[in-house]
Amino acid sequence: MSDHKTLAELANEDEHQRRLRHEAEVAELRSLNAEIKRRQSAIAAREAYMQTIAAHAPMMASVPTLERVGRRTSKSKPVHTWGLMISDMHMGQKTEAESTGQLFTQSSELCLQQIKTLTNKIERLHWFASKYKHIERLWLPVLGDIVEGDGMRASQHTKIDALVTRQTVEAAKQLASLIEVALHLFPEVEVDMVGGNHDRTSQKAGDGGLGELGYEDTYAWLMGAFLEWHFDKAIKSGRLKFTNWSSFFGGHVVYGRKFVFEHGCSFKTSSGSYGGIGWYPIQNAAGKYAQMLDGADFVLFGHFHRAAVLPFGRGRQLLNGAFPPSTAWVQSSFKTVVMPEQMMFEMHPEHGFCGYQPISLPHEGLAEPGAFWERVGAS
Repeated sequence: MSDHKTLAELANEDEHQRRLRHEAEVAELRSLNAEIKRRQSAIAAREAYMQTIAAHAPMMASVPTLERVGRRTSKSKPVHTWGLMISDMHMGQKTEAESTGQLFTQSSELCLQQIKTLTNKIERLHWFASKYKHIERLWLPVLGDIVEGDGMRASQHTKIDALVTRQTVEAAKQLASLIEVALHLFPEVEVDMVGGNHDRTSQKAGDGGLGELGYEDTYAWLMGAFLEWHFDKAIKSGRLKFTNWSSFFGGHVVYGRKFVFEHGCSFKTSSGSYGGIGWYPIQNAAGKYAQMLDGADFVLFGHFHRAAVLPFGRGRQLLNGAFPPSTAWVQSSFKTVVMPEQMMFEMHPEHGFCGYQPISLPHEGLAEPGAFWERVGAS
């Protein structure tokens, strides 16, 4: 048999090679088409996923870390100032659940949980709001009773979990932490501090319900002095304005509106008032401030442990809540246990007061409604 291939054999071999190449090209095209379809499907799935995330972002989004938040400076957004009332923290209050019918308990540890909750909520609220408005400033009126104290009355030492010196150190650290977070979130921060009756250093209330030897005779003023020292650089840079008041009341101006504030213990209220709160004397006190100061648009009080907004002339009267759900005295006198809250409000340069929001601070020591009867049991 000859080793030489005929022309017909060579032609058949070329045809075979051509078919093999064609089949390889077809297979490659099919593989390429399959990869294109797979990628198109992945892109479509990703787009559907992103649309779902965007639609549910208000519920699902997590708060960015402080390093990623930054400061908003867009002038195309409406400008606002937030006010966050801080009062009646009562750091050091110890209330055992057994003494309240298992309705609530309070301690320094629970108070620290609440401060963390407050900080997280402010971060979250700022993150959402800053998408459509420029919040250029946070004002923090600190309105007293930051510590529980230990010497207001003879029995008070049995209802605390730390001496007032330790209460003061811990409360000052927590206020400093809150101010530091605020400086990360807002271009400007302003702080005003006045004392409360639980902040005083002796049993004798003195003038305004505060220190026996003067309005600076309070642990609140002492905390303010240390905070001014701690934030010296921020104050000198102009990012932080800090006023530690040596009077029982103070004043602040936001977009031309006049705010006057105090703890609330300087005037007498009736225990027979609605819900244990002297609403009528509170209204009278607001009017007398306006008279004494020749004008006031807003009056802020702590002390009464109940967040509320009342009409006052063309402005408002704002009452702050408290960190403890109640106290032994309040529960026994007024049969009241409430949701712990702090009050936040918003100001606009043109429209003035344009909203408020009580920020709830529940903790694991606050029983659910009806829990008392679940423990007692049905007969």
